[in-house]
Amino acid sequence: MDYVTSATLNRQRFEREYVYDNLALLRTSYDSFIADLPVKTAAARINARIESQLNAFMAENRLRLFPEAIEVYRESLAQGYPVRLFGSQLDYASSYNANGYLSFFFDRYEYAGGAHGTTIRRSDTCELSTGQVLPLPAFFPRGYPYLKTILESILDEARNRNADDPVYFENYEELILKYFDPGSYYLTPEGIAFYFQQYEIAPYAAGIIVFTVPYKLLGLDRLYIDNPPASKPVVPAEEGRSPSPSGQEPEAQSGRDSKSGFAIQTE
Repeated sequence: MDYVTSATLNRQRFEREYVYDNLALLRTSYDSFIADLPVKTAAARINARIESQLNAFMAENRLRLFPEAIEVYRESLAQGYPVRLFGSQLDYASSYNANGYLSFFFDRYEYAGGAHGTTIRRSDTCELSTGQVLPLPAFFPRGYPYLKTILESILDEARNRNADDPVYFENYEELILKYFDPGSYYLTPEGIAFYFQQYEIAPYAAGIIVFTVPYKLLGLDRLYIDNPPASKPVVPAEEGRSPSPSGQEPEAQSGRDSKSGFAIQTE
């Protein structure tokens, strides 16, 4: 098996409007990347996973969010209320790209009226030689009590933060234990980051809460990076570049401007 240190990440961007009654009721976009690796099977596996996430995002816009925007629009006209325009976006960020691993997270933001929108974070960590997605236990020897170490570190950091600036819910320690998800992690240059979604342990204004457990606490010194940054610079997408790794758009488009990557769907 060929050892691959890091990947080149080529940025891809896409925007789309969903139009009803000559009005763009839903504006959506994503900002992602295509991984370029010397091991083509590994690159294909990583890119196929990202493409499936983008396809799911676009399908959710078309099948759920746009019909909901139309329904709200009709109700607003009938009741004489101001029209609410919907929006959604999916943004990817590489947090670690070294030592044979690519780790990234992606935030889905959705606005459907009201005081504010909502954001949900997901993440993946891939082995660059194979393209396989790695679960958290893959980094530890069998029998190592890594969860105990991780939770103790998170709770200690939460207590220190809350002592300086109390932003968490009163029962935040109980909530951390309740909502901790070993799958909600990504690598960083300093350690493994674990995140909690909005409202899980703190009010909306606190956003997504992230705790980073240093590698040295977990016996993972091999993952430290001597010379940050962790990832290679993202290469801007060329004009007219296909917005998906396979060379196909995430779903059928209409009215697309091939240079800007902008598309319009009408009803």
